[in-house]
Amino acid sequence: MATIADAVRLAEVVNEIPHVENELRQRRRTVTALFFRHRFPANTNPAVVENHIRAMDPRTRFLESRLRMLLEAREDLIVRAITRGHPEARRLRRLFLVF
Repeated sequence: MATIADAVRLAEVVNEIPHVENELRQRRRTVTALFFRHRFPANTNPAVVENHIRAMDPRTRFLESRLRMLLEAREDLIVRAITRGHPEARRLRRLFLVF
C-alpha cells in the first residue's frame, strides 16, 4: 500500500510542475529576445537560436532537467500508488495522470 508520504510527495510534485514550466517559458522568451536582438539576424532559424540557448544558458538547462525529473517523479508516484493498491488510486489517476 502506498504511504501518506507518497501522496504528499505527489501533491508537491504536481504543484511544482507549473511553476517550473512557467519559469522555463519566461526564461526562454527572455533569452530568445536577447539573442535575436543582439546576436542573430532577423531571418535566423528559431531552432538554431534554441540550440544556442541550451548551450549557453545554464539556468535553462537546469529548468529543463528539473521539469523532466518532476514529470518522471509524478509518473513513478502514480504507478506506485496504483500498483500498491492505494485506496484513492482511481482518484489519483484521474487528477494527475494527464498526458
